[in-house]
Amino acid sequence: MNWYELFARPDQAIGGVYGRGGDLYLDVAVPSALLPLTKVSSTSVHVERIQADPESGGVLVAGRFVLNGLPMGRPMRNRMQLWVEKSGQMVPARQVWRSDLLATRDDLAWGGFEAVVPASALGDGEFPLKLVFCTSGRDVSRPCMTTTAMLRSARPMKVADRWVLPLSKGKDNAVLVVRKARGRDGDKDWEEFLEGLDRDQKKRKAPFWRARAIRRATLRFYRRKEIWLIGERRDTAQDNSLHLFTYLRQHERRRKAYYVIEKGSADRAKLKRLGNVVAHSSWKHKLLMLHASLLINAYDIDSYMLPDGWDRTKYLKHLNWRIGARRVFLQHGVTDEDGSKALHRNRTGVDLVFATSDREAQYFAEHMHYGDQAKALGFPRFDALQPDRGRRRILLMPTWRKYLTIPSYLQQDGADNDAVDEIFRESTYRAFMVQLLRHPKLMEALEHYDYVLDFLPHYEMRNMIEGVVPDHPRVQRLDQTKVSVQTALRQCDLFITDWSSVHFDIAYLGTPLVYARFDPDEYWAKHARKGYFEAAYDGFGPVCGNVEEVVTEVIRYLGNGCVREPEYDYRARAFFAFEDRDNCARATAAIAELAASDG
Repeated sequence: MNWYELFARPDQAIGGVYGRGGDLYLDVAVPSALLPLTKVSSTSVHVERIQADPESGGVLVAGRFVLNGLPMGRPMRNRMQLWVEKSGQMVPARQVWRSDLLATRDDLAWGGFEAVVPASALGDGEFPLKLVFCTSGRDVSRPCMTTTAMLRSARPMKVADRWVLPLSKGKDNAVLVVRKARGRDGDKDWEEFLEGLDRDQKKRKAPFWRARAIRRATLRFYRRKEIWLIGERRDTAQDNSLHLFTYLRQHERRRKAYYVIEKGSADRAKLKRLGNVVAHSSWKHKLLMLHASLLINAYDIDSYMLPDGWDRTKYLKHLNWRIGARRVFLQHGVTDEDGSKALHRNRTGVDLVFATSDREAQYFAEHMHYGDQAKALGFPRFDALQPDRGRRRILLMPTWRKYLTIPSYLQQDGADNDAVDEIFRESTYRAFMVQLLRHPKLMEALEHYDYVLDFLPHYEMRNMIEGVVPDHPRVQRLDQTKVSVQTALRQCDLFITDWSSVHFDIAYLGTPLVYARFDPDEYWAKHARKGYFEAAYDGFGPVCGNVEEVVTEVIRYLGNGCVREPEYDYRARAFFAFEDRDNCARATAAIAELAASDG
């Protein structure tokens, strides 16, 4: 054994595991006295997705595993099998490379697995899942545990001639509940079985037993009604969800579409004339959640659409699967960076994700394992993206930096905001904004060409920009309570941003833009990971690396009347799958198709 290689380059020295006495050991040659040091101290296996596999007529089981001490920067030597315990079925499990695991840690990249269970080989029963590691010694199995993602997408599904239901049992063990669909009465038998589970839930006074009882009692009023429940953040109606809901209420009124928003929200006024607006956490909201066919949001569904008092974990474990609503992620910005750590299919549990281009859809499909659940449909909000230029406005709209602030969704009493403020005051980010907004040549150009520079800070940075915006008649900070982001985008003649994804909205509008990418090393190291889009080759405007370059390009555009060059026109046409006003219509058709599917 080369001890240096073992400790300096474990990914090269250790390629698998060895089974002995029910335990796993790193498969390296060591003296017997040192064998205890090679024991794998912990093994975790988690199922993240269980869904029908149309190609095989089976059930796809996908998840992740970690063998403590074994690097997963490359495939291990060992084969794996998925054991459907108590069924007599043991099927091959293949190791899978995962972008989200790589984003977490380099040596976890190959920690994914997938297996297909033939549904027709399963009889009636409840079958725990275990992952088996095949070794040159003894094979060793470990139980598969559930995850949030698995529970989000868990629902009864008909596969071949079987009803299959993924559930969490005991201490979060993943199990498959299977019943044969026997002839014409198969569906009725299955429904009676589920009602038996409801009665058992009530008897044990398990979480959400009352909700399930209410659902059963009111089911006859909703049985043939397809409920589309739509929302954004609890208090907002500004993004793709708003535009889709508006379209549905104006053009598809036969659909039972409802928008959930807080009663006191300022945005509620936008919805009042449309009808079917439901107060967040009201009794009606809770009742619709019990019968929803679709949960549709531009943001995270569980964070913003669950009524107050509904514990997320208990809801997913005890109620979500009983309702079986499909989940639709409209997105609130084009994904051009590697967002797999949060957006990978095995983390979101989403059934349909919207993309604006074939490249974006392919990135979701392949890099984040959505397959045909990612579709290039366009964003509903693009239907209202019609330019209203000519007001002689320049819009500066930088994105945020997670290492320079405490995100709003993580804010807690006692957070050290003073320390964060100090870091921000000394940051490259603040220095760039201060220099740009005070640059003498830029101020002279604004005066000479008669333009105003509007500064719209990111939501997460809005409370940190004191002293950034100068007291100058040609520079002003926009107030989002008075001017919406979309209105600001439509009305600007020139757009400046660093990495904000709204540069795609600007490209769709045909408005010229300047990329101010002053901190690439810091941004990619601390905030984001590169994706498929490279602004220098794919972008819709010149890419600048410092204040002087940005000012030069801005002045050039002001001098030519803010006209976008043909090269960038071509790039925009090449990027977007559609450049029309039919985004909401395509969205409606795709969601309706999802609702009608059996998968």
